[in-house]
This record gives sequence, C-alpha cells and structure tokens, in this order.
Amino acid sequence: MESILRDKIEKNLKIYFPNQDFIIKKVRRIKTWSTLVLYCDLLEDDGKEKKIFLKKIHPNSKELVFEFLKIKEYWNYLLTPRILDFFVDENMVVYDGIKGNTLSKNMFYYIFQIRKSSSKKKFFKTATKMGTAIGYLQNLTKKRKEKIINMNTLLINRIESNEQIYKLIGKECEIKIKHFIDFIKDLEIWVSQVHRDPTPHNIYLYNDEVYLLDFAFQNGAIFEDPLCFMASLDLMRNRIPFFPKSIISNMKENFYKAYIDITQEHLEVSFLNSLKILRYLELIIMYDKRKKNIKRYFVENLDRKYMLKEIKNLCMLLEN
Repeated sequence: MESILRDKIEKNLKIYFPNQDFIIKKVRRIKTWSTLVLYCDLLEDDGKEKKIFLKKIHPNSKELVFEFLKIKEYWNYLLTPRILDFFVDENMVVYDGIKGNTLSKNMFYYIFQIRKSSSKKKFFKTATKMGTAIGYLQNLTKKRKEKIINMNTLLINRIESNEQIYKLIGKECEIKIKHFIDFIKDLEIWVSQVHRDPTPHNIYLYNDEVYLLDFAFQNGAIFEDPLCFMASLDLMRNRIPFFPKSIISNMKENFYKAYIDITQEHLEVSFLNSLKILRYLELIIMYDKRKKNIKRYFVENLDRKYMLKEIKNLCMLLEN
C-alpha cells in the first residue's frame, strides 16, 4: 500500500507544488486507534523540508469527501489544511503539511510559561474561529431534519449497548439518563457533515493561524461538534492543574457566540449540558475498550474520575 501511494504522490508533486522541486525522502506509517496516517517527508534541493500527510477514511465516506471538495472556497473558514488530492481507490485524503503545536500543548505552555506565544487572547480567538468553522461546516452541508432515533447516533448507541456503564453511577442516575434518552430520541435535529472530534488535540496553532485536523467526512446531528468541543475544554481544565476556569468559560462563550452567528441554531446550553452526560458516558466506554500506554492510562484515569463526578452532578439537574 505504501509503495503504491508513494508512486502516486511522486507523480503529482509538481501539481501539488508547481513552484518547488521536492523529492520524497521517506514515508512514515503511524497507526492510531481510529485511523491510518502516512507522513511523507519531502526534501527540496536547498535542503528545505516539508511534510504531507494522508488520512485513510471510511469507504462509505467517499461522497462526503467529494461534497467537501466542492466547497473549496470556504476551506479557510473551515480551518482545514489544504487538500492536495483524494485517492479514491485507496480511500486516502492527501493533505498539505502544517506547522505549529496543538491547542492542548499551548494550554499547557500557558500555565508553565514555557512559551510566550500562548496567551489568553490567542485562546479566545481560537475558540471564535472554531465556532465559525463548525458553523460553516453545518451550513454548507446541511441536508435534512431527522429524528435522533433514526440517526444511528454513536452517542446513544454505545450507551444503550453497554448496560454495565450504569453500575458506575447508581440507580437514580440510571433512571434519569434513560428517561432523557427516551425523550431526545423523538426530537428532530438537522443532519450535516460533522467533524466528530474537534478537540484541543486536533486543533493546531501557528502564529495567527489555526488549523483543524482529522475531519471524519461523516454525517451526524448538528449538536455533536459543539458538544464535543465544549466538553473537551472541560476535560482539559481537569487535566492541566491551575488552568484558569475563567479562560475556559470565555472560550466556550466565544465559541458559542460565533457558532450562533453563523448557523442561527440556538442550541440551549441546558440541552447541551444534558447531552454532556451522554458524551461522558460514551467516552468512558471508549476508554475502557481501547489499548493504553502509560501516558494514556494516566490521562484517561484522570478523565474518568472527573467525568463520573460531573455525570452525577449533571444528573441532579435532569428531570425524572
């Protein structure tokens, strides 16, 4: 597979970069828990290096990649790196390489004053750009309204297929959560393309530029991405000691305001908070299933304790 992809890329390098002469120095294969990523290290005659990366997508996502390619003029708003190619037979999207560090690293740097480039102002601007990006993605790919029960929503399916999860939170919470799931199943929600994982680990900052990586090219309920982004900020607050709660609150507000300005979809904060219970339960189920290294074991245990506590607190706000 790698040799086929390498040959295809080498043939098209002059199309991707018409004003530069690159050769492929090496190809690195990285297997993550969710996808296959190939990095090509390119070398120019003057020694300048560049990277391009390839993301394997689900075979059923091809039409959604073509849909995404048709809105090329909005890629800057969507914060996506430049898409260089789409290898249909191999289900591979080819991206231009980017520079920078993740938002999660920048939040860490801010606390320990490792880099002066990490600032409250940059965090607030990033959250605003993220709200705009998610808003544009929904507006440009919005399709129809569907009942949540018909959406095959992972948020619900993973929980309903794992009754053991309720043992962690108690009978009272179980009753309230099941009642809430039954309630939302009949709600009609807009369907659009969703990123699926707009978390600080997939957001890269470089000077004034912001990039959002790892698009899923899948359809879903419009509440999925706002829910995921705002819940992930709470988890980062828990992971990084002494990170100011006020910064997280302002980032959420900036994100939500920008999102509303673009979509005019007023998702109630109370509704998103209730959905956050399901998001946390889904993450706990995912954490329990996937393999762990030492770093992931530590982080996920930290998350798990926080999420179980938050689930119980949020359950108190749910009606019976």
